[in-house]
Order: sequence, then C-alpha cells, then structure tokens
Amino acid sequence: MAVSTKKPAKHLEQAGEELREAASSAVGAARDAGAEATRRAAKIRDKAVDKAEEARDALEETGERLSDRLREAAGRARDSVQAVPERLAEGLSVAVERVRDGSLADVASDMRHMVRKNPGLFMAGAALAGFALARILSARTGRDD
Repeated sequence: MAVSTKKPAKHLEQAGEELREAASSAVGAARDAGAEATRRAAKIRDKAVDKAEEARDALEETGERLSDRLREAAGRARDSVQAVPERLAEGLSVAVERVRDGSLADVASDMRHMVRKNPGLFMAGAALAGFALARILSARTGRDD
C-alpha cells in the first residue's frame, strides 16, 4: 500500500496559506490599531497643549493684575510715607502755638486727642523724635571723648 504524499503536502500548503492570511489580517489589524492609537495620542497631546496654554495665559493675567495692584499699593504707601513728615510738621506747629498760647493742661489734652485720632502718626512721630534724640545724644558723647 502506497501512501500518497500529495494529500499532506496539499494540506500543508493550504494550512500555510491560511496562516499567511491570518498573519496578514493580524498585521492589518495591528496597523489599524496603531493608527487609531496614534490619532488618540495626538488628540490627547493637543488637548494637553491647549490646557497648558490656557493655564499659562491665566497665570500671566493673574501675575499682571497682582503686579498692577502692588504698584498701586506702593504708590499709596509712598504718598502716605511722604505725608507723615508733613503731618508731623503741621502737628508740631499747632502744638507749639498751643504751648505758646495755652496752658500745659490744654497741650496734654490736645496730645491725648491727637493720639486717639491718629495713633499711627503719633507712633511715627515718637519714633522720629527718638531717633533725633539718640542722634543728638550720640553726637554729644562723641565730642566729649
């Protein structure tokens, strides 16, 4: 009994063809899946870039507003600081006139009223007077040596 070698070869050839078709189909599916993944990744990247740009713009806008407000506050502070010596000078002139024209009780009453009305100005004046007094006293002790 002779076995035909054509049948197994034909089956092998047919199996090989089916395997090639399956491999080709798998490669096509993988290619399609890869292309889809690339499209999705591009969309995600674009969204991330858009969000990052929005965040950068918001940060820039917030920084500019903060900078403007700080400049305004610095301007107001400069005006307030420059006004302190003027207000002190005016207050001192009024105090000198009260000392000249009134009694010590009147001067003390005026001082109490001024302190209640402008405690910050009084503190600034007291600090300025303290510095001036310290400077005068240090100049005197420096000459005595």
